Amino acid sequence: MAVRRAIGILMSAGVFATLLILGWGIRDLGSLFVSGARAAFLPIMLIAMACAAASAQTPLKKGTRTPPGQRLVLASVQIVTLPLLVFLPYADKRGIFVMHTEWVRWLGLGSVLGGYAIMLVALRTLGRNYSAYVTIQEQHRLVQTGIYSVVRNPIYLGTMLSWPGACLVFRSWLVIPIFMYFLGFGVLRGAQEERVLREHFNAEFEAYRQRTWRLVPYVY
Repeated sequence: MAVRRAIGILMSAGVFATLLILGWGIRDLGSLFVSGARAAFLPIMLIAMACAAASAQTPLKKGTRTPPGQRLVLASVQIVTLPLLVFLPYADKRGIFVMHTEWVRWLGLGSVLGGYAIMLVALRTLGRNYSAYVTIQEQHRLVQTGIYSVVRNPIYLGTMLSWPGACLVFRSWLVIPIFMYFLGFGVLRGAQEERVLREHFNAEFEAYRQRTWRLVPYVY
């Protein structure tokens, strides 16, 4: 299992790096790293992906109660993000649909770091209770400690920061629709997840819901 996971991490990292490089162009690859924020983006994302994959102990495990359409939901995220990895460097290099200011790159890099930090903390807290599917697993427990004592869906919050942040690293105006996509994803999927948890944990979940926030503390 450990070897399989390591191979999966390496393959995912390879795909991620390859898409970015193809988008920028192999012949002029050195210019990709002229910007400090762009240069830092690739290793940060690769390290974060590796840490996330290592922390997610059962990423695709279905349990006793799994709503239909889970594979389609996960596929929709891939459909959005994989082409984005090619388009962002391609458009940045050629000045297509970009902001003409450099400081937004560092704002984006900070958002990427913050988003992945939140997701990694959440994955570590969930442990074996994590699954990419909305599901109730065997011996599932309602995690209410750490970051989950404040926010019920921190992983979705992390994606709302990391992917729009990636757009800003490449100065792309796509930051707006990408943020709206992940906001909608987090709200809708979070609501589905909470329905499943409410049906399984009943009063325990309702008490937990009353004292926490869904996505953003003191906002929502």
